[in-house]
Amino acid sequence: YDLIPTGGIFPFAPSLDTVGLMARRADDLAYVLPHLVPGLPQSPAPVGPPVFVRMRLTAPIAPLVQRHLDNIVERLRCAGAEVVERECPVDFMKVADLHTALCLAEGIRIHANTLKQTPTAYGPLLTRYLEAEVSPAAYDAARAAQPETRTQLDAALGDGEVWLMPTVNGAAPERSTTGDSTLQRLATYAGVPAVSVPHYPLDGRLPFGTQLVARSGEDTELLAAATWLQQSLPAHLED
Repeated sequence: YDLIPTGGIFPFAPSLDTVGLMARRADDLAYVLPHLVPGLPQSPAPVGPPVFVRMRLTAPIAPLVQRHLDNIVERLRCAGAEVVERECPVDFMKVADLHTALCLAEGIRIHANTLKQTPTAYGPLLTRYLEAEVSPAAYDAARAAQPETRTQLDAALGDGEVWLMPTVNGAAPERSTTGDSTLQRLATYAGVPAVSVPHYPLDGRLPFGTQLVARSGEDTELLAAATWLQQSLPAHLED
């Protein structure tokens, strides 16, 4: 998280923006990342499974997503991994609201003039989003709570552990939207590394994302965990 400089990138919310990588496989990401971040060690080859900590969320989760994650947990255990359950150490929905306030306030500030000058450059959904309002007090509160949220998330994980949770509350969306980002806001707001591994669901063709989240600064360890997950639970992606 926040390893690759954002200079030269038109920002949306600088307090949240980070450069993310996409690849077919987690071990591809593990190979590429040290070449983009000088001094970052190569992600260790997985010698055994990490401990997967299934996060119990207060956010409402769709039944199909719950069944998918139950299936992932069962397959992980069959593959020899330890899976434990643990309460989310912070108020998940409160953090989601703080993320929204922070993202919206900075997005409005940065894009207000551009939106007025070239409104056709923005789609209808983003335009409506940027027409909302956030009070200075709400923005200040959202900024102030970030460090403590990160500290609480880090403290709730032990060595060799990663959080396990859905990436989105449904299957991959149709092309007019990137989908509901609520379940991704915790890692983004806290500033901790996260990766999404696709797996095909029990029924239907579009994949679900399985999200792994690590402690701050443990990007290479996270990619090692994601590599083990992909190698042990292949998604059977088509070429």
